[in-house]
This record gives sequence, C-alpha cells and structure tokens, in this order.
Amino acid sequence: MKTRKVSSIITLILTALLLGTYIFQNAPTTQNSNKNLRPQWNNGGVNTENLQALGYANNRFALSLFNEIWGQENNTFFSPLSIWIVLAMLYEGAEGESAAQLEKVLYLPKNKTILQENIKYLLDELNNGGNYTLKIANALWPQINSSVKQEYAEVLENYYYAYLQYLNYAKDPEKAIETINSWVENQTNRKIKNLLHKGDVNPQTILVLTNAIYFYGLWNYPFNASKTNNGYFLTPHGRVKVKMMHGEFTLKYTEDKNAQVVELPYKGKNISMLVILPKTQDFEINLTKIQKWIENLRDARVNISFPRFDMKEKLNLKNSLERLGIKDIFNPAKANLSGISQSISVSNIVHQSYVKVDENGTEAAAATGVSVVATALPLLPHVVFNADHPFLFLIMDKITGSILFMGWVAYPS
Repeated sequence: MKTRKVSSIITLILTALLLGTYIFQNAPTTQNSNKNLRPQWNNGGVNTENLQALGYANNRFALSLFNEIWGQENNTFFSPLSIWIVLAMLYEGAEGESAAQLEKVLYLPKNKTILQENIKYLLDELNNGGNYTLKIANALWPQINSSVKQEYAEVLENYYYAYLQYLNYAKDPEKAIETINSWVENQTNRKIKNLLHKGDVNPQTILVLTNAIYFYGLWNYPFNASKTNNGYFLTPHGRVKVKMMHGEFTLKYTEDKNAQVVELPYKGKNISMLVILPKTQDFEINLTKIQKWIENLRDARVNISFPRFDMKEKLNLKNSLERLGIKDIFNPAKANLSGISQSISVSNIVHQSYVKVDENGTEAAAATGVSVVATALPLLPHVVFNADHPFLFLIMDKITGSILFMGWVAYPS
C-alpha cells in the first residue's frame, strides 16, 4: 500500500496566562516516587483515586518536560496542564503506536472513557473559582468540508468543552490565523496577541487545536507596596537591580540542605504558589523532592523578600516532545490519528505563556490578609526567606494537586 506523499496537517496551539500574586496551599499527589511507576487509574469513573491519578499524571509529565526545556541560565515558564490537556485531546483520536506513545509519556489510562469523565470533572472544578479567576478554554478549528470525524469533535465538545468553528485554511489561511488569534486574545484578557503567524498554518492544514489558560489571583497575604524598594538579584551573569517586595507573614515553610521552600496562598486558598529557593548551584528538581518538601511544610513566621517579575515565553515543543518519546504523530509516514481523520500528522506544537507577579492589588485584599494568628505567633519559628537569586515556582491546584504553571526565574524583569 502506498502512503500519500502529502498528508494533511494538525497544528496544536497552546497559550497560558498567569497574572497576580500567588502562593502554594496543598500538596500534589504523587503515588510513588519510582520513575517507572504508572498512575493507578481504575474503572470507577470520577473518584478520588482517578483524580489523584490525573494529578499525578500531569505532574510526572510536568517535571519530565521541565527538565527537558529548562536551562538554569534562562527564564523558563509554561503551563504543564495546558500542554497535557491539548495532547490528551489529540490522544482521543490517536490509535496504535501513536496512542501508545502519548499514553506512556502523558501517563494516561488505556480506557479513554475514564480520561474523559475525569477531565470533564477537573475542568468544571477549575473553571468555578471563587476569589480568583481561572479560565481554561479549548477550541477545535477544522478545515471547512474536511474529513474530521464527527465522533471526535463531539468528544472534545462534550468532555473538554471545546469551542468548534470551521475555517478555510485552503483558500484563506490569513483569515483563519486572524480568527484564531482573536479567540486566543479574548480568552487571555488581551494579554497574548498574534499567537499564530504566517506559515503556522498552510493549505494542507486540516485542523488546529488550541488551549488557553488565564489566571488572575490575589495573594491571601498581600505585600505592602510602600515597603517595596530597590534591591539586588544575583543572576547567572551578575547582580541586577530589581524591585523587591517585603513582608512578614505566617506561612507554610520548610528547608533542607538543598533549598528553602515557602508556600504562598491565594485568596480562596484552592490555588497556591510553592517557591523553591536553591541553596546550591548544582540544584536538581524531581517529583520526589517536591513531594517531600510539601509533606514537611509547617507553620512559621516568615520574613520574606520577593522580587516583582514578569515573563513572556513562546516554546516550540516538537523537538522536546520527540525526545520524551512522542514521535510518530509528527511523522506523516507513521502517524496514526485515524480517530480524527485519515492520513494526517501533527506539524508543530506551539505554547505561549505570560506571567506577572507584583504586590497584589486592592485595599480590600490587603485588609483581609492582615488578620488572624496573633495568639500563635510566639510559638512559631521565625525564618528569613530572601529570594535574591534564581528560584523555581509552581502554581498548584488543591483538588488534584496538579501543577497548573511552572517557572524558573533567572532574570526578574
């Protein structure tokens, strides 16, 4: 049987936007630190074990991808959950070895119904934030009159809440790019513009899948802007001046010979930031270490200095994912995405993200954060947490322990 020389193309586009001030509140579930262990999915639909498996799967993938793209001398920022979800959307239409590779690298269940039910539950929970704004939006952009299977589109609409719109890549790719970029801009509160450029789609494009995540959160214990001053941050290439925020709060804290770790909660306390400040230059990160730090967190009175920073990242993920083991979907001769359409492959996966961290916000938020714990203060250890050199931060969801965002700050800006 001859293979078609020109295959249709899928482009996966991801955007992540994180605004506000953050802190970490709850531990991710890591069912075992052994790197060969798989999450324990079961056939019970939506239940505690499967939600833990989902969080574990996302976090294992997050650390694998982070260590693939991380360079200690550069800023790194991305949304593991965003990438994981859009690849799970692709998995829904994958068969054979293409499905096996996605399943292995993403730690997915073989039973796609279990994945669908738990993804739906997760999206319902995450999109119903109270004191913060967290919006996860998926979209499906097929070519007009294409052979994308209706069953596939329905799965994405029903379980991933994917918006569906047909576009004409063959006749008007520029209009298609404009339409998708407009959707992304609206989903990210106009912070990410012009995600797609000329050449990202072409007349052979049959489908574009997009995922956008937008988060805005206020610190549960905001920094007082009047205390922010000029400070120094030791980058890999010398000291630079930064705006350093200061505060003293009762926070969850731990440390060992490798790092100081503090948890900074957001209002609502369902989402938090875990800040990991290395003590050594040969710093390494894995899920076992993160789990141990979280388990050891205890209340402390923390005198914290933390830089304002913002970062904008655009990542081409094709090579990184191939090195992790997702290869066949990019190869027109090997890709098996027959659950979507015949003779299609993935051309590229682009992930764009933005993060901004500052003191926080509003007088109401500042007033709310000052209360409590006066009676317990004398019993708590006092520690100093001075983030004046490169550090790692994780934004995490309390319900599943999933890492929503992950970054390495080498150069605050």
